[in-house]
Amino acid sequence: MLRWIPLILLGLGSAFASAAGLFWPGELIRTSFTSVHGIEVELYGRGLYAFMPAEVAIQGVAQDVVTLFVAVPLLFWFYFKKRTSQRANAKYAFASVVLYLVLTWLFYLNMAMFNALFLVYALNLGLSLYLFFKAVGAFDWKGGDFSTVQGSSVLRWGAWWLMGSSGLVSFAWLSMVVPPLWSGEVYPPELYHFTTLVVQGFDLAIFLPLAFLSGLWSLLNQPVGKVLLVLYLGFLPLLMLALCSKVLFMAYFGAEVFPMIVLMPTIGIGALIIRWQLSGYLK
Repeated sequence: MLRWIPLILLGLGSAFASAAGLFWPGELIRTSFTSVHGIEVELYGRGLYAFMPAEVAIQGVAQDVVTLFVAVPLLFWFYFKKRTSQRANAKYAFASVVLYLVLTWLFYLNMAMFNALFLVYALNLGLSLYLFFKAVGAFDWKGGDFSTVQGSSVLRWGAWWLMGSSGLVSFAWLSMVVPPLWSGEVYPPELYHFTTLVVQGFDLAIFLPLAFLSGLWSLLNQPVGKVLLVLYLGFLPLLMLALCSKVLFMAYFGAEVFPMIVLMPTIGIGALIIRWQLSGYLK
């Protein structure tokens, strides 16, 4: 029973934080101001995200929908699924969902303007990191789970898909950061009133390089690459679902969403198809 406590706390904490982002009471007060970088920022003005830029807060609300109604149920589903005959498949799927929660609460803790749920975000991040490291510690890093797919075309497709996807997203982020640096303006409009570009920074430093290397190592037939490949291919559909939700919310409020409205669902659906095909090969 004690071993379930971190899982239960993470599930409840994630559900509470997401529901609070959606339903926190408060009157809508729209304001705007000019940041220290000279960027005009319109604030959301409602609930937990009252002091967030309006466009970014809408994305937070969209992600809360996916976290509350998709990620949290999947967290418990795959945890108990690990006890079935598809144990290996479920343990990778569980770790992929936990990785989504790691990324979610890492970004909320670093990017959301300070609010009443700061300690909840911190607790959620700590619990998700604990469960993630515990989950990946149970993987067979010598490749035993993948003996039946050595050299498989499915693995090669997955590797190229992961490498291509990470390259495209890297290009999107660099196209946001590099032009202002090149022109001497330095600060991109997407900075709003934040101290730095949190999502782009973590992606370019950690998540995208590791995704690319996972694909490369898998092509080189290294067991660690196969493990990370399956982990990432299970993580991407959930992440892309959250990003698609953000894009749709932004489009509803009149924001320009091309090419992301095409790129994100393509990456997610492709990863889901390949991950589904790989599930039949896992022991």
